[in-house]
Amino acid sequence: MEFTLSRLLHRQPVTLEREASAIAAAQLMRQHHVGAVVVVESKQPGAKPVGILTDRDLVVEILAQEADPQIVSAGDLIGERLISLPAGASAFEAIVTMRHEGVRRLVVLDEHGGLAGLVGMDDLLAVVSAELLTLARVVPAEIGAEKRRRPGV
Repeated sequence: MEFTLSRLLHRQPVTLEREASAIAAAQLMRQHHVGAVVVVESKQPGAKPVGILTDRDLVVEILAQEADPQIVSAGDLIGERLISLPAGASAFEAIVTMRHEGVRRLVVLDEHGGLAGLVGMDDLLAVVSAELLTLARVVPAEIGAEKRRRPGV
């Protein structure tokens, strides 16, 4: 069974506006126990996502650079290009995109380009692991089927 991102995504990821400070982003991550927030143009319904801000971004760009997290905005820290896929994309497409782009999370877009949710590498690992477990059970099932078809052999 092919899993689409619409079945795997976190439908209500934590969001903040581009103008929000890095400290506000860190506080949201702590409050919601997440490692990333989706940066949006505005907090209005159907708002367009513009990027992802991760805890690693905060460490590398703020702490390591000794920048002021009150002054640096979320928009300053996100990349110039949103890496995303539509909700109908497959889990395999997400894996390929993550590998190609070197990211662990993808923004998932609805049919209007709005934020449908967020999918992470851990979500995809769970699906792939379940599929591999199903595959691993093929050989024992085959042996059992053969014993039923050919008793005494």
